[in-house]
Amino acid sequence: MLALYFSLKGFKKFVYADLRGPGLFESIGIPFPEFTGYMVGGMEIVFGFMVLIGFLTKVAVIPLIGIMLTALFTTKLPILLVQFSGDLASES
Repeated sequence: MLALYFSLKGFKKFVYADLRGPGLFESIGIPFPEFTGYMVGGMEIVFGFMVLIGFLTKVAVIPLIGIMLTALFTTKLPILLVQFSGDLASES
């Protein structure tokens, strides 16, 4: 199920480039957003499909883990930190 999710997210980086691919990468400050956005999208499609069909699964999950960690630290964690610091400020 997760493999299909990765493949679809990669596909969306090409179809909705301004919202999900290079446009998003540029807005969060990732270097070389045109190259990086499409590269990550392609990696998600290829490695997600490899996991989906069970081909070299142990090798394919390594870059997917890297993509997940990068997404966590560049998009999700900053949002959580802002919300958390706002909650602390409102309590005092």
